[in-house]
Amino acid sequence: MINLETRQFGEWFEILVDKLNPTFEPSNDLSYDRKDNDVKIEIKASRALTKPTKVTKDNWLDIGKESKSDRLIRDDNKLTTKWDCNIQQIKTDCFDILWYSILFQDKIYIFKIDSETIRQDSNIKYSDKQHRGNKREGQFHIKNTNIQYHIDNYLYMKLDYDDLKKLT
Repeated sequence: MINLETRQFGEWFEILVDKLNPTFEPSNDLSYDRKDNDVKIEIKASRALTKPTKVTKDNWLDIGKESKSDRLIRDDNKLTTKWDCNIQQIKTDCFDILWYSILFQDKIYIFKIDSETIRQDSNIKYSDKQHRGNKREGQFHIKNTNIQYHIDNYLYMKLDYDDLKKLT
């Protein structure tokens, strides 16, 4: 999963959410991903990666051969190793519930939060200004310094890769 392109990674996580929630239906509206009766569901995923090494004239060839998997954080290092990921392109006016996930080297954390809480919980640090001139689309970052808050308040489920095999 780590080496999937961004869109493929998102689609992969959407299928995982479908397997966990077989009653979810595809959306007939491009502004959100799934629906559960009248509840609009948005699905986002990100990877817990260390900051990439700066490319220089001396290391450019080595950097070109690196894999993202070399930078993926292990679950047991999630509080001590510096990493950052973001949940982005969030349009809180367009959905009711956000399912978001963080992929670690050995675990997947799945969280669930309603759109109003994203806007109101100051600890989420939601910014509704993701791009210049953008309106009502934002993001929030999850990193080693705030992952515990997300776990304590919004964790839905934690899976390892053996758990994934059971879902097939």
